[in-house]
Amino acid sequence: RSPSATSSPVPANCPLLSYQTPVAERLALQHWLSTALIKLDLATDDLYTAFLINTTLWKLAEGICAVNNRPVPPSTLMWELLPTLPQQPQDWLKPLLTGKTKPRLNAFRLACEWVVRMLDIPDV
Repeated sequence: RSPSATSSPVPANCPLLSYQTPVAERLALQHWLSTALIKLDLATDDLYTAFLINTTLWKLAEGICAVNNRPVPPSTLMWELLPTLPQQPQDWLKPLLTGKTKPRLNAFRLACEWVVRMLDIPDV
């Protein structure tokens, strides 16, 4: 089933709307994704690059949930939720999930850098 960008899986009166991603979780995701970017910089071939993208994609999705202060849903609901989240990189999902390794890497890098930046905790 394809996700619909027009309908939200979270009703407006849902208690999930008051959820705030814990700071420790934001920092952990930021570290994980920053480390993934370093590993991708060091990747020497397309197969290893594709492996890194595939194994880190779920953490990227978790990061986008965290940016939007949403708890991480089960995988089938994640597919429905991602397109409806208001804060996310522009035009990132389709290029990341389809095509050759180089365009997927570019989409992953842009999305990952965006999430790392958005998860930044301002000094209080």
